[in-house]
Amino acid sequence: MLIPNAVWVAVRPVVFFGWVVAALRLLLDWCASTRPSLQPLTMFVGVYALMPLGIAVATWKGRFDGFRWRRLALAMWLVALLCWGLPNAVAYSAGQFGGWDFGRFVGTGEEARTAPIQDGTALKLLAGAGVGLMTHLLGTVWCVVWASALRGLRHLLTRRKA
Repeated sequence: MLIPNAVWVAVRPVVFFGWVVAALRLLLDWCASTRPSLQPLTMFVGVYALMPLGIAVATWKGRFDGFRWRRLALAMWLVALLCWGLPNAVAYSAGQFGGWDFGRFVGTGEEARTAPIQDGTALKLLAGAGVGLMTHLLGTVWCVVWASALRGLRHLLTRRKA
């Protein structure tokens, strides 16, 4: 499926913002491995908490004006792929290879949030890809809901002004 250029142009700032957030989150995760006091902070620096801000700015600036709902959903699918799916596949694969078992990488016990550390390269990559796929799907829903609500709110507020 080809992504229309207008969709990429509209979401590009949101994607760049999401990459900064994802990189910051991975850096915080890495720092939290040696400084456990940072672990609670990592839960608040992430795409679920901060992407609505990026979507709100893009919506308020009119980047999605003229998009029908299907095109808006496609744009948010792309944002979720590039800001949730791929970064999480990389982060969780790195966690598998690094043997990370803290914060969002806990794979055993009652606090398990992901697959336990796998044996072998292929299984480690599959575990990371599986998390990437699931977060892409959940991120798509999250982004579509926020973009739809924020676009509706912008439309309501600008209509009242006129």
